[in-house]
Amino acid sequence: MKPHPTLSKPSDAQLAELILDVVPGQMRLLRAKMRANAEGEFTVPQLRVMAHVYKGAATANELASLQGVSLPAISKLVDTLVTKHLLVREYKEGNRKQVFLSLSKKGEKRFLEIRKRTEIELAESYASLSSEQRGSICEGLKALKDFESQTFSNQKRGN
Repeated sequence: MKPHPTLSKPSDAQLAELILDVVPGQMRLLRAKMRANAEGEFTVPQLRVMAHVYKGAATANELASLQGVSLPAISKLVDTLVTKHLLVREYKEGNRKQVFLSLSKKGEKRFLEIRKRTEIELAESYASLSSEQRGSICEGLKALKDFESQTFSNQKRGN
């Protein structure tokens, strides 16, 4: 991988290249830490489903879309988490076909424990960064998060 020049005003292509170079490595770090903190209790896909449900994804269709898997695959994963009493199925009154998912108390407690330990370890990983570097990264991540929210909001409306 070639080094990236300092980019104060990157082109769309330079930004895309940087994201493609940086994000996968950070995701590998995050997955490794989450997996280690789960201590073999959960797979990374199970943790991702729990994270999505924690953030508000409430149906199997939403989860399948977010995970990039088929509805039967997500249903199997959800069944496993329900059996472990980590997720709860809630049925809309009068319509047993409409199922909403939420974390059980046990599921939320376990997910937040793993997330907190991972957060602490990530903080330790980034401790050598200067406050200016941390500030720049935070600004960039906030902008990316805002862009993501806007993009997904437009997709849901069909724009």
